[in-house]
Amino acid sequence: MVPQKGLALVLSCAMALAQPAHAPEQPVHAQSSLLYSAGSADTSRLIHHAEVLHQTHKHLAASESGAPPKKRLSEQHVLEGAAPWKKWLFGGSDSSSVSDNKNPPKEQPRPAHADLDFLQQYDDEVVLRFTWSQPSDKAHFAKAVQGLLLDVWRMSATEADVRIQSSRVKDLYRLLPKSMRQDVQYSTLIPDLARTVFSSYPDKSSNDVFSAKVEQSLKSVQGSSSANNIKTANNIKTANNDLVSINEVFFQDYRPLETIYHWLELLEVAYPEIIQLKDIGHTHEGRPIRTVHLHGPNARPDRSKLLVTGAIHAREWISTSSVLYTIYELATGYGSNRQLTEFVDKFEFIFVPVVNPDGYVFSWDSDRLWRKNRQPTGVSFCTGLDIDHSFGYQWHKTRGTPCSESYSGQEPLEALEAKYLTEFVSNHTTEVGTFHGFLDLHSYSEEILYPYSYSCDRVPRDFENLVELAYGLAKAIRITSGKRYVVMPACEDRDLVGDTENGGGSMLDFLYSNHCAWAFQVKLRDTGNYGFLLPKKQILPTGQEMFNSLRYFCDFILNPE
Repeated sequence: MVPQKGLALVLSCAMALAQPAHAPEQPVHAQSSLLYSAGSADTSRLIHHAEVLHQTHKHLAASESGAPPKKRLSEQHVLEGAAPWKKWLFGGSDSSSVSDNKNPPKEQPRPAHADLDFLQQYDDEVVLRFTWSQPSDKAHFAKAVQGLLLDVWRMSATEADVRIQSSRVKDLYRLLPKSMRQDVQYSTLIPDLARTVFSSYPDKSSNDVFSAKVEQSLKSVQGSSSANNIKTANNIKTANNDLVSINEVFFQDYRPLETIYHWLELLEVAYPEIIQLKDIGHTHEGRPIRTVHLHGPNARPDRSKLLVTGAIHAREWISTSSVLYTIYELATGYGSNRQLTEFVDKFEFIFVPVVNPDGYVFSWDSDRLWRKNRQPTGVSFCTGLDIDHSFGYQWHKTRGTPCSESYSGQEPLEALEAKYLTEFVSNHTTEVGTFHGFLDLHSYSEEILYPYSYSCDRVPRDFENLVELAYGLAKAIRITSGKRYVVMPACEDRDLVGDTENGGGSMLDFLYSNHCAWAFQVKLRDTGNYGFLLPKKQILPTGQEMFNSLRYFCDFILNPE
């Protein structure tokens, strides 16, 4: 597999191979611009040449006689000429710490699923915030970052947060128009990406102990269930007792998918009258897409529904934690808190904590910053579709390569997760009740976005009330923590797709246009200091912000006056 950060070089070589022998030498700028100016046919040809080049290189390397197998990185190897993150990891000195022989710094605890080979992929990488003065220059900057296949974390009219190797910043400037180069400035948000990635994982030993505890608790209550799987009073009591101790720790760190699913199953045993788990489909790699249905035992058949989703993009872990925290607060508050009891009795809450299970697991095991799902695209080294550009409403085919972080596929609903969610929502709308609300949690930016994403030219229905509700959600967050979330139309915050800007095929627009009265995308903490790598100490406060905004949402629907 060719790392995406090195793909631009491979594609450049492929383009050179594709040129006729007599073709004049292309300047760097013009050659690189082919990556974003070529049509789909030319792009496919370039990708093909890149793949051939890559496979040839692998074959030559493998057939070289006597060539030793690739060695895993050793600590000694890593520390030779080491970057700061490597010295920090093994207790060596770096620019931010001074050590001596008498008091050497301690080696850092190993995070779950992260080793040296894992962290090496982020070596020399930083996250920079680029700024420019003219909004019209945004398109030029977008073309430049697409030309280098860079990972754009966030982009507005006059700034962008970009993940880039520090040695390639000059290459980015070369792709900008000369008239723009002096205007573009940058500041450093994350100076050592490998170190920040490392710190975002839970400690492996404590995570393993906690995951085993959750699994053992689940097995104990499942093992004592009767043959027809009826949850006995004893099982419920045991599950509740276990959850008391588990929940004291659960939200102190991020959790892998298996632990999340076990925790949800334990929650279902503890609260059988109000919680049911249902799988709506399976991913390309066979993992279930799990939904959590939470409503009172005496809820009306025509009850209104509220849908809350997280982790449609794999690396946005805080979105999943916030969905889980909201489930926990509603479940534990039912019967003891008057307002929450009313909400659970009058609504059916449907949660999808991890819309993208394959990508989420991959972000734990292989690449912390993975965004898309894990479906094949027809290009072996460009795996994955952006689920949030795969829904059927105003879908547009990506003109860029399948390596784009926002690749929408060849047809709408090609991403299996989007297909199953569409079927689920459509069936639920016609079967029982209607969807009144939708919250799609993302990170980062601290924004509340309302429809439409695909275009700023179309005004959403009931515009004044929609915006009023958005500002109400922002106010609930501000009262909770003092954070000031910005309210804006989603079209002003849309992703880069290939060589164009396009917000088509989003889940937000699909739900709002077809099934839902009120729909918002919420971009959680922070505003860029950590980006997608939000520290664990912010899990609880972010979850509380989202829970209180959901309470406001419910109250707005029940008491519109």
